[in-house]
Amino acid sequence: MRKLVLVVLIVLLALPFGTSFAQDNDCSAVLLLDFRARASVSPTGATYGYVVNLTDADVILAGGSTDRAEAVEVHTMSVDEDDVMMMTPLSDGLSIAAGSAAELAPGGLHVMLIGLTDFLEADDAYDLALDFGDVGEASLSVPIMEIDSGMDMDDMSEDEDMDMDIEATEEASMDDMSDDMGDEMSDDMDDMATMGHEVSFSVLGECQGLETVYIHVNDAIDDMSEDDMDMGGMASLNVTLAFADGSEAMHELPLINAASMMDMGDMEMDG
Repeated sequence: MRKLVLVVLIVLLALPFGTSFAQDNDCSAVLLLDFRARASVSPTGATYGYVVNLTDADVILAGGSTDRAEAVEVHTMSVDEDDVMMMTPLSDGLSIAAGSAAELAPGGLHVMLIGLTDFLEADDAYDLALDFGDVGEASLSVPIMEIDSGMDMDDMSEDEDMDMDIEATEEASMDDMSDDMGDEMSDDMDDMATMGHEVSFSVLGECQGLETVYIHVNDAIDDMSEDDMDMGGMASLNVTLAFADGSEAMHELPLINAASMMDMGDMEMDG
């Protein structure tokens, strides 16, 4: 019995750090994460989110369809010879390598709705089908957000008028707490940064029992250390998958975005 326990311990210690014990529950799928659209004030609209390829083959997002627009295309932002930013359709679609992710974001890669049948109104949603060629079609409901859905600093005016004595008391209290809880809070923040925030998801492929997805974006690194060489210094996406049985699987994936595509184009030109 002791020999059996010893063998099990040796096997566990030999596993790479961060290995998930929920591999049977891991996904072989394309995940559409945190998709949302901006309210429109013109005959065109834009949709953003993350496309995560957890399959063992490259996939291409070729475009899509919706009853809310005449055409759905994948576009990117590029710089012309006069250093002017311009929007360009990807005629061959967006290629997402196996084990990587793509970021669709304002000012970068995005799904473009052309010829809207009516305006996209905030707090509504629309049905979108994304075409991944031979892999299949992913259907999702996309919530529509205000054009400026971030926090409005003008709304903070009442908070800024708070009594200074209360602020001073809270500040002193936090200083006292930090002496005892600093290390604990730091560990919690590290965990939160690794796991990130919960996002909506749609699945194209096999991913049984998936209940929740968390993501965290690691920004691109300008000055690479040796530890960063594996990711090539580019941005990456931490994806944590939580399953119904309580198990989790974690992935750190290279993140394709408009900036990385322009960098790759510049390298090809230099070469």
